[in-house]
Amino acid sequence: MTEDHPKAQEKPPGRLKALLTPQWKWVRRSGAVVTFLGISYAAVSYTPIGSLFGLHGDLVVGDKTEINNIYSSPSGGSQQLPAASDASTSEALAPQIGIGTCLSSGKVVPCDTEHNQEVIGTDPASCDVSALYGYVSGNPDFDFFGPSVFVSEHDGSCVAKVPARTSSIQGVWAESNVVADPLRACYVGEQASPKIVDCSQRHAGEITYQQPVSNSGDMRCKERAEEYTNAPQTAWGNVLQAYPLDDEGDGLRRCVLTTRSDGTLETGLRNLRNTKVKISS
Repeated sequence: MTEDHPKAQEKPPGRLKALLTPQWKWVRRSGAVVTFLGISYAAVSYTPIGSLFGLHGDLVVGDKTEINNIYSSPSGGSQQLPAASDASTSEALAPQIGIGTCLSSGKVVPCDTEHNQEVIGTDPASCDVSALYGYVSGNPDFDFFGPSVFVSEHDGSCVAKVPARTSSIQGVWAESNVVADPLRACYVGEQASPKIVDCSQRHAGEITYQQPVSNSGDMRCKERAEEYTNAPQTAWGNVLQAYPLDDEGDGLRRCVLTTRSDGTLETGLRNLRNTKVKISS
């Protein structure tokens, strides 16, 4: 009697072995278009070629920048990998835009390049100036935003619009600045119109306090200036002066700390302490 030998022990021919062995390369295939904050993103997905080792034929490679996902069929034709469904691709490849993302006119950019928007929150219900104060580490009693700074909700995220800059605003008010941060409200001068601008513009002073016109109480502008600068009046009084401003038409009364001369203020006054005030002509 002869004993049958299992054919399972036979090694497959060379070409069959190559077809049955996963080749872990990757191919790119087109997907859906994802929109966030008014930005359109072309979603791209990748499929391991090794998972398709049952297909016949060899991988056809295109130019140096892209791998074409076309495989030769046994009949000599070609077949293309099926595209992923729009829903699954959109969900899996939606742009990762979270708190701290910087944008330039709606386009995601690195925060160390020029941008004018930042995502400061992901809860539309709490998208207000309080969220911005928390994001910049500011104090609403002493820190005041310039007229072009505002927050608004876009596609489920809270976005701050700020003067163009090349650094993130996250935590920017936690430390003193050599010059006034562009986010702050500054004072141009009595004869200027408007008098209040972003501190990124040429200015003579900074806003140290503000309150609604409905509050007719004394604003104590000299005391506010000392709190704002974290320095006594004797430290800056020879070059700066503090006084109240009338309503500028926006329903607010303000205190300003400004130069005694007609020069331009070059030093940031928040937490000035013992820093020397620089004024240019």
